[in-house]
Amino acid sequence: MLNTKPKTYNELLITSRINVIPRHYSITNLQLEKAFNFLMENPDGTIMLSKDRMDFLDTKGSVIESHPVILNNSKINGITISKKEFYISEAYTYVSGSGSGYSGGSSNNNNNNNNNNNNNNNN
Repeated sequence: MLNTKPKTYNELLITSRINVIPRHYSITNLQLEKAFNFLMENPDGTIMLSKDRMDFLDTKGSVIESHPVILNNSKINGITISKKEFYISEAYTYVSGSGSGYSGGSSNNNNNNNNNNNNNNNN
């Protein structure tokens, strides 16, 4: 967790975003400070965290610096942080199953039969 007391709105914004990282990753205070300083010094820079590293990217998406990290939360794939963007990429579990893919046919038939019976009774 960053122990920096924000003095401006930009510092508050960046600090709050950087302080989300330790909730999901094993990361040192030095790495958090480097991430904070990177975004303060590079207004258009981006930080991308994947399962095992934190990359500092320039405006073209080129990696300027990279740091090893450990993802502690299996429910996410990564985090993207910049002054303009904050995004947590959720991990999806795909479940395959067997089945015909057809459902509801008999229910529709019953509804149609009931409607037809009601219409016939009203005549």
